Amino acid sequence: MKRKPWFLVVLALLHIVAPFGNLLLNASLKNRTLAQQWHYWFEVLPKHLLFIYIALPILAGAFIYVCRRWSYWAYLGCIGIIFLSNVYSYWTSMSISSLVVLVVI
Repeated sequence: MKRKPWFLVVLALLHIVAPFGNLLLNASLKNRTLAQQWHYWFEVLPKHLLFIYIALPILAGAFIYVCRRWSYWAYLGCIGIIFLSNVYSYWTSMSISSLVVLVVI
């Protein structure tokens, strides 16, 4: 295969820009400015959650783009960790808005 299918490239790009969408969505849900949300992420949020919110979606996008047999399993691992983190976030602060976001994601 000389060129990657366009849908894989688009999916990889969506994963790579997901942290920026996550920043915007979290800021709007919590009624914060982008600067306040940025400060919250880097000063208040535990570092392992910061890794999950920022690094794992970008890694997942890179794994999709690489398109190798091993990268499929690495992608599923990244998405599984993100999903478990979202479920944990819902369990620690059960509300209808966090449930809606969990289901949509």
